[in-house]
Amino acid sequence: MIDHDKNVGQLRLMLNAVFSPFQCYGLQDYVSGAIEEVLTLADVYVARENGIDIPYPEPRVKNGIKG
Repeated sequence: MIDHDKNVGQLRLMLNAVFSPFQCYGLQDYVSGAIEEVLTLADVYVARENGIDIPYPEPRVKNGIKG
């Protein structure tokens, strides 16, 4: 079984690669914050899939996402 921290680190690296095109448009300040939001949503999704009913958090995109 893969360690949770290692799994999150690998997911973070993959998301960084997915978001890399946004850095070409000067949006690199927002990439790390967006990755954190995706990881939070992924944690809630996995918990809900495992029968733990927790609410999704309010998105922090009202004023932009920065790390």
